[in-house]
Amino acid sequence: GKPWDAVYNLGIPDGYSLEEIARCVASVTSRTCQLKIKTKNNSKNHINSMIDCRKFYKDFLWQPKVSLELSVKKILKYEVRK
Repeated sequence: GKPWDAVYNLGIPDGYSLEEIARCVASVTSRTCQLKIKTKNNSKNHINSMIDCRKFYKDFLWQPKVSLELSVKKILKYEVRK
């Protein structure tokens, strides 16, 4: 088989904002809430929050299949069982 490269990034092709994640958690838990998200107004933070996973996808013919909503549900289910 093909040897591994030294470094691969693994993640999702699209990023989510803090607001999108918070709204998803609220939706999954059927809670209503007022969102107050405070971040530094620095566009570099947003740019650097994304990783390029294309090399891993290409080398291993893999794509993520779990949505943000399903991920949140699985995390909450795991945390409740602890």
